[in-house]
Amino acid sequence: MVLGGSFSPDSVQSGRSSAQLNSNAERLTQTVALAWSNPELRMVFTGGCAGPDGCWPEADMAREFFKDMGLAPDRFEFEGTSRNTFENARNTTQLEGVDRSKPWLLLTSAWHMRRALATFRAQGWNVTPLPVDFLGARHPNWSSYSLVRGAEYWHLLLHEWLGMFAYRVADKA
Repeated sequence: MVLGGSFSPDSVQSGRSSAQLNSNAERLTQTVALAWSNPELRMVFTGGCAGPDGCWPEADMAREFFKDMGLAPDRFEFEGTSRNTFENARNTTQLEGVDRSKPWLLLTSAWHMRRALATFRAQGWNVTPLPVDFLGARHPNWSSYSLVRGAEYWHLLLHEWLGMFAYRVADKA
């Protein structure tokens, strides 16, 4: 199970013939490696449009990306209606032949894994985390600090915390 979030927004995609990747691209590159080394593995990509109507769904971009990487599109199931992680977990259950009680690997960025794992498990998925896109260093250099990167990390942290809160509220509604 691969979560979207690896493609640049439509404003960057506009006028280009191929999908543009962002800093979460390891979600896709690790999927390609996994698919090549495990030809029997069932693959699902879930991601739609977080933006306005008429945007290019991430599932469609992923289909083209995987095809360009030499993987047959029929190796994958694609869910392209979800706008967020909560909808990824809910909408993927509607794919034909997908059984959430069977074991699945959940592939997403390490910084996003806690919320994604909690969201999928709350909706009955039997998922095991497979984190990629690590932001922290194994051996950080404590003498260097970037104000810009620090603000970006705080933004990610707040986004994840607010998402956890919002999904708990949505789950009770």
